Amino acid sequence: LKEAYRLNRQHQLVSNQIACLRQLGIVIADQGRWQEAHTYLAEALPLCKQAGDEDQILLVLNALGNLSISTGNYTQARTYFDEAMALAQAAGNTLRIAILHSNIAIIDNREGSPREAIRQWQLAQQGFVQLNHEVGLANTHHNIAMAYTRLAAYDEALASIQAANALHKKVGHK
Repeated sequence: LKEAYRLNRQHQLVSNQIACLRQLGIVIADQGRWQEAHTYLAEALPLCKQAGDEDQILLVLNALGNLSISTGNYTQARTYFDEAMALAQAAGNTLRIAILHSNIAIIDNREGSPREAIRQWQLAQQGFVQLNHEVGLANTHHNIAMAYTRLAAYDEALASIQAANALHKKVGHK
């Protein structure tokens, strides 16, 4: 990826540079090298904005938000997700909106607001239903079940985890 980035930069292929930087940030974040990952993602963001590539802006903001969640910087994560949400809503990008609601729910749940997390995951589900995105629905049902468990709402948790399990089986997950 680093070599691909270098070559794309040399030949001024901006959209490929952005993709390389984003992927480098994601791969390096998966290795737990947070600061280095942030450097690549932060370098990609202004390139996206200069190029006016809204899809890449959304992807980079989402990656920056997820990186901020990983480091426990929830305020910064919300800032990235809020910026991305405004863009996604303006573009009518249902999938990105659903994913962002789900990411915001993760923050709410980690900050000790399971009811707000459930509300955000339910908003995400609305988008996943529109798109018939069964994996997204399965994941949000699972997360909602965990939040209900945290609230000791075991009947709701059981119903939600059963819905998640059925969807996972339907799409072939074991």
